[in-house]
Amino acid sequence: MSDAKSTTDHEKIRRWAEERGGKPAAVKGTGTGNDPGVLRIDFPGYSGDESLVQITWKEFFDKFERERLAFLYQEETAEGGDSRFSKLLNRESDEPGSAKGSDVNAFELLKQDHKKVAGLLEQLSETTERALKTRDELFARLNAELDLHARIEEQILYPALKDIQETRDITNEAVEEHRIVKRLLKELDVAQKGTEKWTAKLTVLKESVEHHVEEEEGEMFKKAKKALSKEQIDDLGNRLAEAKKTLAAAQAAK
Repeated sequence: MSDAKSTTDHEKIRRWAEERGGKPAAVKGTGTGNDPGVLRIDFPGYSGDESLVQITWKEFFDKFERERLAFLYQEETAEGGDSRFSKLLNRESDEPGSAKGSDVNAFELLKQDHKKVAGLLEQLSETTERALKTRDELFARLNAELDLHARIEEQILYPALKDIQETRDITNEAVEEHRIVKRLLKELDVAQKGTEKWTAKLTVLKESVEHHVEEEEGEMFKKAKKALSKEQIDDLGNRLAEAKKTLAAAQAAK
């Protein structure tokens, strides 16, 4: 990204954003107390209605300074139009070259989540009705992993893919599949884990998750890779990683 610039100047950041219709925002569900959460710039026509909540510029820059962030941005696209690309990163790594080196691949991050969940489901499937303590521990870990994974997809990935014609339908299907998985998790959480009925419902959950993963990795991710630029994929990856880190910390604090 040779034409990317970096700044910590509040007025320059605000002017760049407002010239493009952008407003200060934070990712829904990532804030606690006086902390607004993961910072973003929300642009009209993008996916902010579902994943972002607007905040004031004061709240934005207060968090910006507390976290010692820098603002990486582009003035123009390769075609010469106004670019809306921006990224927040630590000031210690605010050179465009080092920022590029720290990009997270969105789809590899999600695939790693899928592998972790698959491993937990496999371990749970091998338990018997008599292994209540093991089931309790494994199910708690599974529930936490699926909750975290679903939240970053629903807050970051799905809103972005709903804006793309090629991925809109399969993304809407994925949202419905999430609802099914969440319902099954709730039912398994309150049910007696030492019964055959619980074991059977776990099998339904496992099959539902496997089907969902197959559609995401086999169709959604492939279509998204074709429709999105590398710049957009890198930005999604960084946003997913940042939101996951923040939500995991909040989850651990409960």
